Amino acid sequence: EGDISTTGDVNIMMGADLVFTNTSGVETGRIDGETGVMTGNFASCPNDMLAVGNSCIEANQRGTTHWRNASVACANVGRRLCTSTEWYAACSINPTGLTNMTNGWELSSDTYQSNVTLLGSSSCTSITYSSWSSSYQYRCCMTP
Repeated sequence: EGDISTTGDVNIMMGADLVFTNTSGVETGRIDGETGVMTGNFASCPNDMLAVGNSCIEANQRGTTHWRNASVACANVGRRLCTSTEWYAACSINPTGLTNMTNGWELSSDTYQSNVTLLGSSSCTSITYSSWSSSYQYRCCMTP
């Protein structure tokens, strides 16, 4: 028990994470020492999402559907399909709690003519394209 107060900077050396726990010892928040990504209850993302840069990304994939249905499903909960840039950043950083980023293709919001961008079949750099009517898993993103 105690307080920390300072009128200057608090420096955490060697890239260590700053981890917050409640009185039961359960982690409630974390600031990644390498990336500055905040996760947990004090992040500005809903509980089912993780903060990555200036975006929030859902920790888990949603079911399989085609691009138009995925776009509507995300919009119905005040979110949107993730851009390929957001998805790649989340996959590369892979904060604690982010699941299954490379276990199959995922839809992104990126489209070109009648094709949508698919990401992550086997690695964070896996990318391909498919028609709007093909069904894949997806995640929603939002800007807090």
